[in-house]
Formats: sequence, structure tokens, C-alpha cells
Amino acid sequence: MYYKARMEGYLGYRLNTHVTPFVGLGYRLLHDDSGGDHGDNGGTFYDRQNHLLYIPLGVRANPTENLSLKAQANAVLKGWQISYTSDGQTGHPDAHNTQDKGWGLDFAADYRVSEKWSTYTFFRYWSIDRSDNDCGNVSGRGYICWWEPDNTTREFGVGVAYRF
Repeated sequence: MYYKARMEGYLGYRLNTHVTPFVGLGYRLLHDDSGGDHGDNGGTFYDRQNHLLYIPLGVRANPTENLSLKAQANAVLKGWQISYTSDGQTGHPDAHNTQDKGWGLDFAADYRVSEKWSTYTFFRYWSIDRSDNDCGNVSGRGYICWWEPDNTTREFGVGVAYRF
């Protein structure tokens, strides 16, 4: 199971009643809660956290009163990964890696059905480059290095929202 949190703040400039380009600052946290689980090959999983600080740059369009569309590109400013390898192996230190190169895309549509209800859909894509190495001595195993490989994330969702 994994958990995700995301916060974004924007500064926008309304070009007209339908189009608003924006720039902002965003933060994403992913927490993979697999620590202690065992794989088919006998290995033990561990918890991982990925943090990203990024700049969203995009545009919001309102072609009709009830429809809002958003398209944005995200440039990673700073990223860091914590792998709690001590969960899976005694004597292993936790690994701390930086992942400062990457980008993302975010597309969303929101349709207001009534004053209180709306429906929405989104697609998010992230491409993050390989991390740096975190190396150290591990009791009984010698000098070991950990790193996060290149990775991509794709998210697609639909939902219903109610305004209080």
C-alpha cells in the first residue's frame, strides 16, 4: 500500500474570462508502506518515502461556465528519497538519496453538475532520473551503495466532489 500527498500554490494572470496561465510551487510526498513484507524470491521489502519540490507551469481554461480544464508541466527543483532498509535487514542503515532531475505532466478536467456537485478526472505523469549514491559499511557485508533507478509514475483518476 502507498500513500500520497500533494500541495500546489499558483500565481496566475487572467488573460480573459476563459484563459489563465500560471506558475507556482508544488510539493509531492509518496510513502510506500511495504516494510516487513516478503517477496517471492525470499527478500524482505522496506518502507520508502519520496519527496519532490517542483515548479508547476501551466494554463487553466474555462471554455464554459461549468467546465474547467488544466494542463501543466512540472520541473523538479529538489527531490529526495529515504529507503528504510533497516526494516528489512538488521544491521542495514537507512539510505538517503537525492533525485534532483526530472519532470512531470498534469492534466485535469472538472465539470460542475450543480452548485454543490461536480465530477472530475485527471492524468499525472512523472519521469524522475536516477538518484545519487548513498554508500556505507554494512556489518558483515562490507561497503555497499544504494541508489534509486530512473522511474516513472502514471496516475489516472475520476471522482465526484461535493462543496460545503
